[in-house]
Amino acid sequence: MPTWANFGVIEKPVNRRVTRPFPFRGGLLLSLALGFVEMVIKGLCISYFILGLETYIYRLMRKNVRV
Repeated sequence: MPTWANFGVIEKPVNRRVTRPFPFRGGLLLSLALGFVEMVIKGLCISYFILGLETYIYRLMRKNVRV
């Protein structure tokens, strides 16, 4: 199962665990930074997956047209 699918379930406990050692601004910044990094990685993974899927379908269609 991909991480972005069940990220909503994981997000709350992770943020709680991150902010506990840094109860002040540091924890907030750290959790925001981690969330942002994870968001970027997820976005890249999803876009690459969609791009690959589109390329695969396009090639499949071209093969079918030729045949």
